[in-house]
Amino acid sequence: MSLKKFLLYGYDSQSYRDCLDLIRWTDRRHMRIINSWFLVVNLLYLIFSMNNLFGVNETFIPFYSAFFGISVVFEGVLFLLRSRIRGITFPLMYLMIAILSVYGIVTSLNQPYMAAIMFEVLLVLVSLSFIDTMAKMGGTVILMGGAFLYTSYANKPMVIAYQDIYNTIVFLSLALVLHYAFQRARISQFVTYRQNVAIQQTLAIRSDFDELTSVLSRSAFFKLTDILMESEPDDLLVLCLLDLDGFKEINDTYGHQVGDMAIQKTGQVLLETLGITFGEKWSYTDRVIPEGTSFAGRLGGDEFICLIRGLNDTDEVKAKVHEILDNLNAQRFENIEGLHSSFGLTVITKEDRNIDGPYQRADDALYESKRGGKNKITFNNKYKRWRES
Repeated sequence: MSLKKFLLYGYDSQSYRDCLDLIRWTDRRHMRIINSWFLVVNLLYLIFSMNNLFGVNETFIPFYSAFFGISVVFEGVLFLLRSRIRGITFPLMYLMIAILSVYGIVTSLNQPYMAAIMFEVLLVLVSLSFIDTMAKMGGTVILMGGAFLYTSYANKPMVIAYQDIYNTIVFLSLALVLHYAFQRARISQFVTYRQNVAIQQTLAIRSDFDELTSVLSRSAFFKLTDILMESEPDDLLVLCLLDLDGFKEINDTYGHQVGDMAIQKTGQVLLETLGITFGEKWSYTDRVIPEGTSFAGRLGGDEFICLIRGLNDTDEVKAKVHEILDNLNAQRFENIEGLHSSFGLTVITKEDRNIDGPYQRADDALYESKRGGKNKITFNNKYKRWRES
């Protein structure tokens, strides 16, 4: 194993960077847990010192009061900055490590005739809880041990200092070994988790999107439409069906490859004209309804379906659909001079309990466009009334 991989717990730089958000999340969670423990410990020792219990007398009140206050402030920082803490995870983590180190050292100096216990516990606790890189965390743990040994050697009787040196070397070695082993195992879990998430996202994309055109699949479109209609939105909803005129002739004359290109171009025009952007494609179906945007799908072959939202009235809808038609007619590729298409539209009303009624009305309108000469738009107004006020 190369030194670079060793410093990243046995993983390459890309794998480590891919796991960085999970590493930060783990450090934030452990900061909250450790700070809560630290707060409770200092509160208990403060109570003990006030009541002279367990060998802790009143002389320790200022010490435990100070660190209890620090833990309360740190808890407040974690709470108040919870929405912005992601970017300062590592600085806060190292600040907590510094606080714990000072606490362990001062606790030891308060009992100069006893070998340190609390510091050794904190040394191992830090190594097991936090993760950055082996170089940074290893250096931090060694620095903790060095600072402690210096203060112990300078302020304690030599026999106690030697005992601290021995214990620190043992616990420091243990802390470094455990840190590497535990954090390597954690990153392994993170890598596996990310791989599983990637597989799930890929499956979701394959299930929800038409592979040829990138618009929604038939099932995903109708699922979204059902969810939207159940939510009874107050905005104008228009269902639009379209298919390409003379698509069979395109396939017969120029071949299926050109036919596929025609379908792809149609999907592209729908996405661009309706302003449909996916962002993270795997989460698109969860976001599109709350965002109030239009969405489009492919029914099969050269048939497409759209649900148009975000416009003020049917005149704006008609203008938008005419824009789609113009953009399709403007397509030039291979020997194709424009994609001629027929459209059927209808408003989805509050009286529509499911998509069946609007779909039938839009399909009737599409048939009227075909019968009326093709490459045109027909709006079906055969519904009882538009939305109730």
